[in-house]
Amino acid sequence: MLSDVFVNKDFFGRTEQLNVLKERIKSFSSGFRQNIAILGRPLIGKTFLVHNFLSCLTAEQIIPVYVEAQDEPFDFFAQRFMGSLLYQFLKNKDVNSKKDDLKTLIKNSRKLLPKTINEIEKLEDFLNKKDFDAAYDILLNLPRLVEVDSGSKCAVILEEFDRLAGYRLKQPFLILGRKIMEQRNTFYLLVSSSIKQSRQILSEDLQLLFGNFEVLELKEFDFATSKNFLLSKLESYGIADKHLRFLIGFTEGHPFYLSAISSKLKELLLKSGKQKVTTSLLEQTIGEVLFNLHGQLNQHFTNIIYRHCSSKNGVDILSVLVSISEGNHKLQSLTSISSNSHKELSSTICDLENKGLIEKVGVFNRIADLPLRFWLKSVYYKRRIDFAQDPLLLEKTFIVDIKKISSEFEKESSKDLYEKITDLLKTFKDEIVEIDHKRYRLPIFSDVATRIIGENGPYIIGHTKGKNWIFQIRERRVAEKNILDFLKDSKNGKYKFHRKVLIVLNDMDENAKLLVKDNDIWVWDLSSLNLLLDLYGKHKVIIY
Repeated sequence: MLSDVFVNKDFFGRTEQLNVLKERIKSFSSGFRQNIAILGRPLIGKTFLVHNFLSCLTAEQIIPVYVEAQDEPFDFFAQRFMGSLLYQFLKNKDVNSKKDDLKTLIKNSRKLLPKTINEIEKLEDFLNKKDFDAAYDILLNLPRLVEVDSGSKCAVILEEFDRLAGYRLKQPFLILGRKIMEQRNTFYLLVSSSIKQSRQILSEDLQLLFGNFEVLELKEFDFATSKNFLLSKLESYGIADKHLRFLIGFTEGHPFYLSAISSKLKELLLKSGKQKVTTSLLEQTIGEVLFNLHGQLNQHFTNIIYRHCSSKNGVDILSVLVSISEGNHKLQSLTSISSNSHKELSSTICDLENKGLIEKVGVFNRIADLPLRFWLKSVYYKRRIDFAQDPLLLEKTFIVDIKKISSEFEKESSKDLYEKITDLLKTFKDEIVEIDHKRYRLPIFSDVATRIIGENGPYIIGHTKGKNWIFQIRERRVAEKNILDFLKDSKNGKYKFHRKVLIVLNDMDENAKLLVKDNDIWVWDLSSLNLLLDLYGKHKVIIY
């Protein structure tokens, strides 16, 4: 049960999403309901956002019913739902209770919520009889009864709502959808770490309600926010820009990873008496959190593999994950190094995708979580095949891996953008990738070079099977004139271009977007470019 609503002073980087929630709850108080689903990877900050949102409910005199679906018997979920509802109702009415157990909450609420308590007692009877479907139906009806009894509106917040499927219920989402439609005066906020499954539930099981759910998907912090986060955590210490960029690139802006590393770094700075982050101290920090058996990220990743990666149908799932972390992204290459069949591996890949451990990007199977990927191949796998049983040797090997990735990142960061992207294009192998729901075939270029054509270059020109591609990088905001210049130059040279690609690292105005669409120009923004760099084993471009 969530006993206290709070706003954390360290709330960071989710102001835009918090403002959306505030606006929706104000509209709900005025009679207009827009339900919301918050989706995002584990530990990305969903619960943190929700907790900070709860104070808005208190200000609007709305009763929060906050409950998380867990891997547990349905009885426990039902009891926590009822307990949260009654506790928050009594708290809203300034009714103090010496105990907050369910029996006491029922007793203290009976006079204020007669119809609600009557239904709760029926619900408990159904639970005792193991009639969970009947109990579930009544459970979801309780917020409406609270309004009937008291006039108070409720906001139901279901954390990890997709896990309702794990309870012994016949049609959990059909019933949920029906209750949401019936209860116009109840606000619903659904939260989930399983992005793919949740979107499927919203679009299929709750399809009649999909238009009534505004989906907020929490992503990793952008580069500027990540930089500000690190600087705020290390405010009394100096840190070089190259170290900031490495940490942002390594963590990919994941708040949990940024927090874990910056906290340990601050602790080591304090112990060492140093006032500035050094390369060796940074390497030591990553070793402490990622390699040390008690390190925060090592324990986090260990918990993930114990929960999700037991062998199934004769397939060693961890070996598959390790192989992908080492660069075997495609099913064909995985099959060639495995004793399992193509069908068995395909099923395993699908299972790992559903668990959120990998994502499919065209023909690529990718572990999107870079620290997990690094841990799998540099910590877990090395320990798994440690025939010498020498912890010191393993630690030295790990530090070598950290130094290697750090020096490679610094070397790549010093490259000119045109050189970096030219190197990327040379690695394409006629593979299909999917970016922003669009499929691209990336050809094998027989020649790729930076050239000056027209008056607005430079451009990168690639030749493949008698066809020519032209690329331009735009680091500043792209206006309509920039597109017109690009089109003009692409027509003035000696080449006829089969494909035109604009790499946009900032933003585009609306007229530029229309021109791009009308002229069939492919646009790769910074996120798309970095995805391609990652797929082909290269370090990302970090721009604040």
